Amino acid sequence: MGRFDEFLGGERDPTYDAPEVPAAPNVQTTPTGRLYVAPPSATVAAPQGRFDEFIGGTPPRAPLGPNDVDWSAYNKPFGDVKPIDQNATEAAKSKLQDAILATGAALGGKPDPYMAKDVADTLVTMGAFTPLGVPLAAGDAAQSFSTGHPIRGTIEALGVLPGVQMGRRAYQWAKGTLPTLRTADTPTRVIEKYVDPQTGLTLARANDELLNASRLNYGKVAQADLDFHPNVGVHFAQTAQNELANVPDIYGRVLPREVAPGVYGLLERRGQELAARGTPITPNDLDILRQQLRAFGQGPEGAAGARAAEILDRYMFNPPAGAVTRMGAPGVMDFVRANLEAARGDYRAGKTAQTVEQEIDRRGLKTAKANSGLNLDNTTRSGLEQLIDPKFVKSRLPGATYDEQQAIRKVVEGDRATNAARYLSNRLGGGGGIGGSLIGGASGYGLGHVLSAWGVDPISAATIGAIGGALKPKIGEAFRGVSNERTVKAAQDVVDQIRRNSPLYKAREAVSPPIPDPFALQRDAIAYAMIPPAVKGAVGFTNRANVPYANRDEGESYAP
Repeated sequence: MGRFDEFLGGERDPTYDAPEVPAAPNVQTTPTGRLYVAPPSATVAAPQGRFDEFIGGTPPRAPLGPNDVDWSAYNKPFGDVKPIDQNATEAAKSKLQDAILATGAALGGKPDPYMAKDVADTLVTMGAFTPLGVPLAAGDAAQSFSTGHPIRGTIEALGVLPGVQMGRRAYQWAKGTLPTLRTADTPTRVIEKYVDPQTGLTLARANDELLNASRLNYGKVAQADLDFHPNVGVHFAQTAQNELANVPDIYGRVLPREVAPGVYGLLERRGQELAARGTPITPNDLDILRQQLRAFGQGPEGAAGARAAEILDRYMFNPPAGAVTRMGAPGVMDFVRANLEAARGDYRAGKTAQTVEQEIDRRGLKTAKANSGLNLDNTTRSGLEQLIDPKFVKSRLPGATYDEQQAIRKVVEGDRATNAARYLSNRLGGGGGIGGSLIGGASGYGLGHVLSAWGVDPISAATIGAIGGALKPKIGEAFRGVSNERTVKAAQDVVDQIRRNSPLYKAREAVSPPIPDPFALQRDAIAYAMIPPAVKGAVGFTNRANVPYANRDEGESYAP
């Protein structure tokens, strides 16, 4: 017989004699020697099960002691089991994981589900950096909006930016309009010092690459091996006078003898001199006439002289029948035409850019001599406005193209950032002078008064108000400096744009063509790398702050 038969349904072992246990208060000795301590019946509630409160058992137990555990807090249902509500990204990961597992099984292998999940996560995450990220982010945002989470949806919608930008770059590549970086040097104009060989004085002169190139090309034309008929001078004088007096220019303007008698007189005199000489006219003779016509300066005489020089270039480019009496080589006329075209283009761009640049410099000097020297923005815009004003553009910018005039107009109007800085500067008293002092003083007084009303002691309030009043116009001056710098830079960019619209720059660009802008590509790469992780982190933050645990995206932290 076993020792535990009484518990297993057998008989008690008669040979086993349990030791006797002395009796104790509230202790009952059983025949087998087991002890049972009877609790005080007057102070302890009847025994109860852990789930009695849910199955109609005994009422709740007495209050717990300081070291007891209240298991009832863990004895709660976890809610209803519902199917998972995946967004587009998680659905793509799940489908891709299933495809990887199915492919591995079809090939006779036993793919690891965890490895398949990691591969799917990696591929979908990489897809966020490509145009594939557009539908994924759009799907995530649509689901968030539909489930009542507009903040999360707005953040997820930002995930489309890398894909949209990549698609935009692909379209630009197909159209040949990718941002480029110029590698050819823009023709420049610099003021340099030189020593006059006659006086020994150190003087200043402008070294303009465009005008130098123009003179070089005109010099090649002047040395061309061909001759013109002796009467070409008279014929050209009559042709030029007729066109000046009767044919409107691009601005609808005619220049009769009454407004430019000096130009008319030079044409007649020079034509008669060349005809009286009785020898063939050389290209150098006509080049001297061109230089004389361009020496009239500004005003009606200058406009008539410049136009007569243009007529002369066209006359030499396409001379009338019988005007050329000798050509030293078969291709000499092509040589003359090519150099005339380059010379005229460089001269036009150089003189137009020079006029704009001189106006910028003049306005800078005018501003510098003022008391505050802070009004460079307005002064520069005013000067450029006069250049494109219909009253002045005919005489001051006769060679400016439509696009160049529109570029100047944009500088006069200003962009949003420049105008915003200018507005803030005016509001903060950044113009200098008594106005800035009055605005600063009034602001400081108001600030001190408000602080005092809020309970700040009078000395501290007055000190803070004085500091704030002194800083306000200084902040305005900083904004004024920003607007000044942006306006001058924009104006100088227009000058460079005009200089690049020249045969000299086009020749340089043919040797050193532009390349894709590495800085634009770098900015794109930074955006591609930063936006998806930033969106994921922001979504996780909104989940932790606003979304119930059950509705959070897979992989987000559940930490409160």
